[in-house]
Amino acid sequence: MFVDKIKEIHVEPTTVCQAECPMCPRTLQGYHLGKVPNKFLTLENFQLKTEAIINKLEKVLFCGVLGEPTACGDLLNIIQWILDNNPTCTIGINSNGGLRDTTWWQNLAHITKHNPYNYVVFSIDGLEDTNHIYRRNVNWNTLMNNAKAYINSGGSAQWDMLVFKHNEHQIDIAKSLASELGFNFFRTKVTSRFSKNDWLQPPTDHIVENISTSFSCMAKDTASLYLSAEGLWYPCCYTHTSKQTEFDIEWGKPIRDISEQSLWISLKLS
Repeated sequence: MFVDKIKEIHVEPTTVCQAECPMCPRTLQGYHLGKVPNKFLTLENFQLKTEAIINKLEKVLFCGVLGEPTACGDLLNIIQWILDNNPTCTIGINSNGGLRDTTWWQNLAHITKHNPYNYVVFSIDGLEDTNHIYRRNVNWNTLMNNAKAYINSGGSAQWDMLVFKHNEHQIDIAKSLASELGFNFFRTKVTSRFSKNDWLQPPTDHIVENISTSFSCMAKDTASLYLSAEGLWYPCCYTHTSKQTEFDIEWGKPIRDISEQSLWISLKLS
């Protein structure tokens, strides 16, 4: 069965997020207005969904499409269970850094620091006077205190900065601050979600260029699957919004129960 070849899973542990980033699908779909109910994975749900493959996985990434991973109440318990069953599995987390307190982040570092490949990507789009322009509702002092607590407790961290016109002048300062605080990596990115009505503007040197190139399937290349906060398996995070009901697996079914469905058979890893 194709599940025996899975090496990575990408998990969205919750759709809850305190931030209201203007370009995020969560904001656009009205989660903050209560138009869509929030979902989350419990430790029990996660165990049921992954127990057949957990000891063979090389990586579990907690990122998701809609939510902030640290908003999941069982996240530390889930990570501990993964590492109890598979100590060499790499744990990755993408976070805005603005939730939980310093004790929680210290505990995360203590759980994961045995493996230098475990990491947290902090999405920090500028400095104190600019981060909140895009990362709305993320408190700068809370974010900085949490990042320091995690790093100073032995955690490996990366700073990812979305570059806009309003923060492009701060790239060098942010990179210097990242080094000073102990971040292992600093990376700048430019979003492709701009539209003609966006009040957020791209950096001045941002040029959109159409080029011919070859494409490959990231999920196939990494031998990965995506687990949503609803407890549903998808081929990848890009198909999370698919309306094809063949992807929707009943909540209580573990991963092996989906392996013989016709659509999934057509997506077997070679």
